[in-house]
Amino acid sequence: MNWIDEANNQLKQSGCPLKLEKRGQYVSIRGTMSFGDLPAKQTRVATKMLAVKENLHLLVQKAKETWRNCTNNPIYTVTSRPEASHPETKYDVDSEVLYSLLKTHVLSESKISTWNKAYKPYVLKICRQLKKGGSLEKACKSVAYSYSTDRRSRMVCLTCIRRIYEIISEDIPDSIDLIPCSYSPSLVSFEPLPSDDEIFLQYSALQAKSSQWANVYALMATYGLRNHEVFRCKLVQQKTLVCLVDEDSKTGSRVAFPYFPDAINRFNLTESIELPKLNSKDIQRISSQVSLQFNRYGVPFPAMHLRRSYACRCIELNNDFIVAKSLGHSVQILNQTYRKHIDPARLASFSTNVFDIAS
Repeated sequence: MNWIDEANNQLKQSGCPLKLEKRGQYVSIRGTMSFGDLPAKQTRVATKMLAVKENLHLLVQKAKETWRNCTNNPIYTVTSRPEASHPETKYDVDSEVLYSLLKTHVLSESKISTWNKAYKPYVLKICRQLKKGGSLEKACKSVAYSYSTDRRSRMVCLTCIRRIYEIISEDIPDSIDLIPCSYSPSLVSFEPLPSDDEIFLQYSALQAKSSQWANVYALMATYGLRNHEVFRCKLVQQKTLVCLVDEDSKTGSRVAFPYFPDAINRFNLTESIELPKLNSKDIQRISSQVSLQFNRYGVPFPAMHLRRSYACRCIELNNDFIVAKSLGHSVQILNQTYRKHIDPARLASFSTNVFDIAS
């Protein structure tokens, strides 16, 4: 017996005459149904839910809810009609099923790092609230309001909540949809970025303490790499020494070009560059370890300032599309995040477009 047959047996035993059927990648509800004043007839209702076993529990509940709202249901009453305003919840959601369902959907489209960072922390909190009792709506509101309005955490939490309602094929309640969030990357202010001279000066100081961590520093400064990407890339000689970032990085594979080719010589970069050995493969832990080591060796600015400096210097060369591709961003995110850090007085000082190497 497959899992859809198992679900249909559960519906039959509960007295619901509707059945689930797989149609392509999704599952539909089928049976003799009547809505409003229309006569009863064989009808198929799309659930917009994937045909995976993890959805069994929610699909059964969805079918039961559909049957309760059918006017040809013997126990149908006026009070069972859906109200115009969104109810507190249409049906209970089991926390373990919700967690498994969301994880399955996210991992079918995104990397494990996306799940761990953008979904898992929030859905775990929602599940803990569900176990205390109450509706999904109440649990989601409680978790969302636990973050400040102007924090990125609230924005990511609300994105997670919207994804949950999308997966269970429910309209998001107004009480959640209207939760305010004033966070915007363009409003975030960073510390002044280091100059080119300061970047090279700190490299020399770090080189005297640890050549391997100096190489990490050099790769980030030359190619605008994220902390963890240093350990998931390789240098390849083409028209110049380019950096090939692996697929299992935050934004997938890409080719990163040097901000200015002279940096390759000044940082002594080669295809056989030696890096420190790290035990962890987790993106967050690697990123934290890079920041910790830079701080330990006395680098006076955050590790990510090397990437930000790279982005700003490259934008000054007026080729946003190639810069965005090199950084693993869209042009919109590139401009929204980095352009505000550029000193207008510097723009006139750049006349050489090093990105001819990309053409």
